[in-house]
Amino acid sequence: MARKFSPEHEAFACLAYRHTIGLSSRPGPYGKGRPFWAGSGVLLSISGGLYLATAAHVLRDIGLRNLAAYYPADGATFVYTTEAEFAEKAKSAPIPKFGLPVPLDLAARDVSWDDKHDVAVARISPRGAPQPAFPYDLSNAADELPAPNSVALMFAYPQSTSVVSGTKRVRVIRAGGYACIIDVVRSDSPDGWADGFDPPAQFEMHFDSAEIPGHDNFDLHGMSGGGIWRCVPQRRESLWFPTICLQGLQVSWRKESKLLKATGVKTIRKLVASLA
Repeated sequence: MARKFSPEHEAFACLAYRHTIGLSSRPGPYGKGRPFWAGSGVLLSISGGLYLATAAHVLRDIGLRNLAAYYPADGATFVYTTEAEFAEKAKSAPIPKFGLPVPLDLAARDVSWDDKHDVAVARISPRGAPQPAFPYDLSNAADELPAPNSVALMFAYPQSTSVVSGTKRVRVIRAGGYACIIDVVRSDSPDGWADGFDPPAQFEMHFDSAEIPGHDNFDLHGMSGGGIWRCVPQRRESLWFPTICLQGLQVSWRKESKLLKATGVKTIRKLVASLA
């Protein structure tokens, strides 16, 4: 289930927000045409290289030559977890804006694919990312899958639907992102996934969108490729500070079964190594 956030959870979510980017098609010429919002991704660094990890179907939906990345605005840390919290916080806190979309001209040689586990990793030129960018150090990620009955933090950029002009509904992006604490239910051998499930490399989480206030307007489209994180509180003497550990990427959702599927970090590491 999606658990209630505590102030500590929000501190972890702010860290995940800094490493998470939104992915869309590019706007049309002269700003005309509505971009297609395809998903989320995690910005990674290791051994001096800069990488984007996301769900493979997100990149295939957009196309390598039509990709735009939206990075978190410099200094923006405001995130919200429910429509009610958003409405309350928006009274006193500024809503962060995405920066301008940054085109990512990816050649085939810049991308490594694992379609079985629905993950893709792209090598990014440092010139292709705004400064400052906030990549997550992949050397700190967890190779082991999260244990059943543990909890994890999910962060990504879903869409909502808003009513405008009477009854017309349009999709809008949650510029503050969406974060929730979810239960890892098992990682053995579940069935029912039309796109397959590989127990050594993937795990399931319980997610019921009906538990979210305002769920009628909630659309998980856009969450694909978002990171799954373990929250690790650190204490030194009288100080407390948050750290997070990447555990995988969310790649699929079965709404009727209230389950999410994620692919673990080992798959990401293999794809990064193939590009090094």
